[in-house]
Amino acid sequence: MTVRPERAVRFTLIACIFAAVSALADHSVVTNTAERRPMSSSSPTYPEKARNERREGDVTVCYTITAEGKVRRPYVHESSDRVFNRSAVRAAKEIVYEPAAPGAANTRAPACSTFRFRLQPLNEAATES
Repeated sequence: MTVRPERAVRFTLIACIFAAVSALADHSVVTNTAERRPMSSSSPTYPEKARNERREGDVTVCYTITAEGKVRRPYVHESSDRVFNRSAVRAAKEIVYEPAAPGAANTRAPACSTFRFRLQPLNEAATES
C-alpha cells in the first residue's frame, strides 16, 4: 500500500496545528480571594485528555493559608469539568503567600483561587504558525 504525497502533507500539517494549539493553551489564575498577597504562583498543567478533546473549563479551589504563607487543605469548591480538578489542586498547593504580620490575631486565613483552562481556536493557531 502506498501513501499519496498529498495525504502525507495533510497529515503533517494537521499534526503541526495540534502541536501549536497545545503550546498555546491558557491556564491561569483568574481570581484570588486571599487577604494576603501571593508571592509566587503556579500555572496548572493542561490535562492531555482535555486538550485532545478540546475541552475548556474553570475550577475554584479553596484552602487555608498558614502563618508562614503556605497553602493547606486545598479542595475543589466548584468545577465546570472534573478533568481539570487534579491539575488545579496541584497548582493551588504551589502558591506561596506573604507571611502573616508579626503579632497578628488571626494567623490562618481562608482563601480561594479560580483557575481557567482555555484553548486557542484552531483557526487562530493555524494563522500564527
